[in-house]
Parts: sequence; C-alpha cells; structure tokens
Amino acid sequence: MHIRPAVFHDISAIATLEASAFNNDELYELLCPHRAAYPTHFRAAFLLRLQMRFWAPDFVMYVAETDEGDQDWSGAAEVTGCAIWRRRGNSEVAKRRRKSGDSWRAMIEVALLRVEELYMDTIKADKSLDYGMRARFRATASDDFEDVDEMWKLLNLATDPKFQHRGVGGMLIAWGQEQARKEDVCVGLTASMVGQSVYRKKGFRIYGKIPCPDFPDVPMMIWEPEGKEGAWGLYKDGKQKGVVL
Repeated sequence: MHIRPAVFHDISAIATLEASAFNNDELYELLCPHRAAYPTHFRAAFLLRLQMRFWAPDFVMYVAETDEGDQDWSGAAEVTGCAIWRRRGNSEVAKRRRKSGDSWRAMIEVALLRVEELYMDTIKADKSLDYGMRARFRATASDDFEDVDEMWKLLNLATDPKFQHRGVGGMLIAWGQEQARKEDVCVGLTASMVGQSVYRKKGFRIYGKIPCPDFPDVPMMIWEPEGKEGAWGLYKDGKQKGVVL
C-alpha cells in the first residue's frame, strides 16, 4: 500500500469512503441525525466539500491506495483512505504553497462550487442535516487554534472500514508530520473520542477543547516536531510550556 496526491477522479470514491467511515462518528450523529433515512444526501455533502477542497489552493489531499500483492487485492488499485490537510499561516512558506496551487481554473471551480453550496443551503436540500445544529457548531468551532500563527491542520482523516488497523491512517498522518518537520511548524487537529487514542500513538497531545452546544467538548490535539515538544503551550495560554496532558 502506498500514498499519493489525490486526483480529481478519486473524489467520488473518497466521498463514498468518508460517508461510510463517518457514519457512526459522534459528531455526525449530532449534525446529521437523519443520515440513515437520507444516505445519498449524506454522501452528497461530502462530495461537494471534497470538490471545493480539491480546487482550493490552501488544501492538500492525499489518498492511500492498494498495491498488487496486498491483502484483499481486488485486481485493481483501490483508494483505502484519505487525509485532507490545510496549510494555515501567512509566512512566505505558506504563501508559496498556496500560490503553487492557484490557477484561473481553480478560482472559477471554487466560485461555482460556492454558489452551488449557497443554493443548497438556501433550499435546505440536505435532508440528513440539522441546519440549526450545524450553524451553532460552526460558530463555536470557528476559532480553533486561533492563537497558532503557522501550522498544518489535519481536517479529515478517513479509512475504509475494510482496511482499518493496517497502518493506512499512520501513513497519511506521517505525510503531514514530515511537512511540518521541514517547515518547523506544528500539526493540529480536532479529534473524535475514538480518534484520540490513535493520535496519541502518533505523538499528539491535548492542546485545548472546543465547547460545543449539546455535545461534549471537542478535543484539540497538537503534534510538535522533535525538540520542540511543549513549545506551543496550551490553547490561548502561551505561558504553559512543556505540559503534556
């Protein structure tokens, strides 16, 4: 199995994978309480977000793919996992990375997809979604890592349930950690209750928590390059160094 940058024709398979992987996630249970009744709507929301992030210059999407000889090889390469990364910050390194993915086509695609998203939200097309709950969650979660100037953020990590516990997630996480190591920045993410143990094994620690309405606080986790452990302190408290929770 190997990882590679996603290409556009991967998007449909990734949407199916994410809808399956997050179907029992506690956050989506809250935000999309009707997903069992409207599974196509649930998947369509992932598809639209993936298309937008594929074209947006500050996002990077990697997939894991099977190789011939792997267990459960089907005779053709299959996407088994996906990680969506975002490079946050205004340093020259961050600006160059965003510029490298910018183009007129990307700008047009993102603009058209935003119009589609606005229209879908206006008519409340996604019957799997609780729009009010999503609005409250977004208002609360919008300031995550607001006191970290430069970072790689892992927005989504999904593994096909058929390929879990085979190191797929670890390979995808390692890509982002290597970029952060080269650029001397941290990696941040928000974790589900199940995901916390996975990220701890990869060297992440609790950085803070996002208070959420009608839902347990969402843990924010951070990974720091070797030799920089504790350098980012705790959420909104840069004085607390070297603390590992």
